[in-house]
Amino acid sequence: MTDGVMSMQPATDDELTVAPAGTVMFEPGGLHVMCMGLVDPLVEGESVPLVLTFETAGSLTLSADVEDR
Repeated sequence: MTDGVMSMQPATDDELTVAPAGTVMFEPGGLHVMCMGLVDPLVEGESVPLVLTFETAGSLTLSADVEDR
């Protein structure tokens, strides 16, 4: 936050390190996923599928709730 204005910066270009057996929390005001180039708008109360791809552990598909914050 600078002069009352919140700005966002990418955590990294395309990667986020998760330690073995570690946890990363995505949450408003912290690390979060920004969906860009969507064909249809997200609808509050619905959920969307997300695929997380890990360098050595493969992919994990999960469901993310759409919230208005």
